[in-house]
Amino acid sequence: MKDGKVLRKIETKPILSNHYRNGNSVSNLNRNNPTTNELKTQEPQRMKQEKCTIVKSMLEIIKSLK
Repeated sequence: MKDGKVLRKIETKPILSNHYRNGNSVSNLNRNNPTTNELKTQEPQRMKQEKCTIVKSMLEIIKSLK
């Protein structure tokens, strides 16, 4: 009987709207976000630094082989 009550509660929940109380909608959440933009610009820089470190290490190995 307990399961039947839970099922009725789930069935009666209203459908969620894309609009929030303050008038914003889900589409407003997709605008430019400074935090995510900053992370996107940092990632390529970090990758460049890592590649540079790898290349330097490889050059040192090549020099040591000569």
